[in-house]
Amino acid sequence: GYQQALYDTRQVGFSSRGIATGRVDLRTRLRGSFGVPFTDNRATHLLEPSIGYALVQSTSQGGDPLFVPGTEFPQQRLRQFDLDNRTLDSADRVARFNGVTLGLGNRFYGTSGVDTTPRLLGDVRLSTEYDFSRTDVNPLYVEGSLLPGGGISTRFIGGFDPDDTVVKEGLAEAGWSSPEGHDVAFTYRYLRDIPLFFESFRNAPGRFDHFNGSFDRANQLSL
Repeated sequence: GYQQALYDTRQVGFSSRGIATGRVDLRTRLRGSFGVPFTDNRATHLLEPSIGYALVQSTSQGGDPLFVPGTEFPQQRLRQFDLDNRTLDSADRVARFNGVTLGLGNRFYGTSGVDTTPRLLGDVRLSTEYDFSRTDVNPLYVEGSLLPGGGISTRFIGGFDPDDTVVKEGLAEAGWSSPEGHDVAFTYRYLRDIPLFFESFRNAPGRFDHFNGSFDRANQLSL
């Protein structure tokens, strides 16, 4: 595709920006079954390996008016899991990109009790990305949820940077909900580099009993 933006302002005058984009995916699905441990039930495993490529042309944008600024903290994990977030950026400053994403999806379906209708038991996705324009490997991300039944649910997210050998982010959540609608959940969340919109904490210290000016990451428990 090709997108063209035309600008006309009193301060800058007429300006234009044209960017070529490309996007292609190749994926397949493999299916198998296995016995569920400690039960007589069987589960179906749907495996979906994929490879995706996206291109955003590098072009001069310095003279364009800035009506729609880019996000301060790009959601790297979301962009990596869905490359459309690369090519459909609506900002007036669009970062170049030329990379390949490798992904592996896993879905598990099974039955429980007297109900013979298969339901989703778990969904786990892995992804890594290589950006040719920066010649580096992006973090390895894993994201998923498990629904074993009985109102129990779990959710997890992990991001590991192989270049710096550090954990970029993590989330682990376990919860239970009753048929009446009551629920309880325990969550742990970690972000090595917090989004810059957390900087607003510095402008509103009265909202916090104790504020540390060196606050630069999230490491929290919640119930």
